[in-house]
Amino acid sequence: MRSHLLSIFRTNKLTHFPVISNENKGTLLDLSTIRKKERYALNYRCKRYGPSSSTVKKENSPSVCILKVPQHLVNDQITKFQMKDHSYVLDSTLNINLLINLINQGDKLIDEHIYHFKLMLESCSDYVHRDTLNLVRPERIEPVPKLKKHIQILFSQNGHWVCSFYDTKKVYVYDSLNSGSLHNDQKNFLQHLFPYLEISSESIIFPKVQFQVNGDDCGIFAIAFAVSLLFRRNPDDIIYDLSSM
Repeated sequence: MRSHLLSIFRTNKLTHFPVISNENKGTLLDLSTIRKKERYALNYRCKRYGPSSSTVKKENSPSVCILKVPQHLVNDQITKFQMKDHSYVLDSTLNINLLINLINQGDKLIDEHIYHFKLMLESCSDYVHRDTLNLVRPERIEPVPKLKKHIQILFSQNGHWVCSFYDTKKVYVYDSLNSGSLHNDQKNFLQHLFPYLEISSESIIFPKVQFQVNGDDCGIFAIAFAVSLLFRRNPDDIIYDLSSM
């Protein structure tokens, strides 16, 4: 899985992670087709349940998902960083090559990795992933329209990444530790994302997914789950190929 994430970061093309088994039915569609289908479904929900509840972007779907990397992440400056409680403290001039090196070395993913995924997700879909750094400034989290599906990777101060998916009715949390619970940080983030939901056992579902084999791959799994959701696949029906991890 790390090798596939490395490929995504090196090529800036968002593709599904390799799998060993997949109980999802049907052919894997290309992202431009999926985007059109999701827009059609959103328009239908808006017309049926209330057009003022959501909006649809009008930009054309790209044929290939290409990441436009921010300038401050592609300069040649070598960024100084330090290790503290197994998380990296980095400055704003982070080099893209350093992100790749952290993946290659087997380290945990950091916010900048998720920011890259956010850009890729938004470049080939209508999902608008909220910045995970808003964990410390939750008042900046923009609520998700009630009728719009949403993919969100969540972080907690205990250093764990999970993936969440809102299907316009409930929130599904895909956790590679299968803990069946949310950290208070994650609950707070979700409550700001979905102020019209009560973040409780009635609205939050924890599907059982593939378990991570070490203490550093939660971010890899969170992105893999998110990519599967983007391709309209249920992560709980997939066994990912761990041979490269």
